[in-house]
Formats: sequence, structure tokens, C-alpha cells
Amino acid sequence: MQIVATNLIANNQLEEGVELLCLMGRGLEGCRYLQNNGRWKEAATMAKSSLPAHEANSVILRWALHLRENGEYEKSLRMYISMGAFIEARQLLIDQKHYERAVLLSIACEDMGVIIDDPNNDHDRALLASMYVGYASYLHELGLWSGTKVYREKALAV
Repeated sequence: MQIVATNLIANNQLEEGVELLCLMGRGLEGCRYLQNNGRWKEAATMAKSSLPAHEANSVILRWALHLRENGEYEKSLRMYISMGAFIEARQLLIDQKHYERAVLLSIACEDMGVIIDDPNNDHDRALLASMYVGYASYLHELGLWSGTKVYREKALAV
């Protein structure tokens, strides 16, 4: 059956091949074929409706990464946040130099009890320091001196 599905897909009968994969319990593989053929929304719809949550999440996170790589940062950001991928969302914000939004996301995560930083991880500490320095600069440009001081101190304390 696997060979039949693969042959259908190879012969431009993507829908039929993916349907057969789903019937065989290989829906994740079917989603990958859809994604590889640029049918991201269909893959996400299929994943959400027929795959276990962890597999559906991997399909949607792959789409978010695709969007990010193609410059669709806001869509990617919304997908990351909707999936609870706050680390990826904050990284995207920092990479785009949206320090103010990254700090707000970090504060929101902290308020919800969601841990997105490991104080023992050098990468996390460097990321936090970078975010705080960027946010302090943003506050400085706005003339918010007390906030600037707070976030410069946070950057040094990381």
C-alpha cells in the first residue's frame, strides 16, 4: 500500500496518494507531502483534524518556520504564539529587533507561570541580555530614563 501511495504522489495524484496514506495511518507523512508541494494550509487542516496533538503541532510549527524563512514574520509570530511556542516567538521578535514586544512577551509568560528561560544556559542568558539592552535603548530613545536604567541593570544582572 505504501508503494501505491508513493506512486500516486509521484504521478501527480497528490490528493489520492495523501488520502491513501491517511487511510493507512500515515497522516503525518501525508502532511509532509502536502507541505513539500506548497500546500501548507491543507496540511495544517488535515493535521488538526486527523493527527494526534504532538504530530499536528509539528506540522504547524514547520509551517511557521517556513513562513519565517520567507519573510512572513507576523504570520509566523501569530502561529508560534497560538501553538504555545513562546521561545520561538520571542526569538523571532529579538531577531527582528522588536525588543519591546519580546520583553512584553517574556513578562506575559512570567505572569502565566510559563518558564521560557534557563538561567543555567549560556544561550538563554545571552539572549536575555541582548533583549534587555535592546529594550533599554528603545526606552532611552523615548526619554524614559528610569525604565532605561531598570533594563540596563537587568541586562547586567543576567
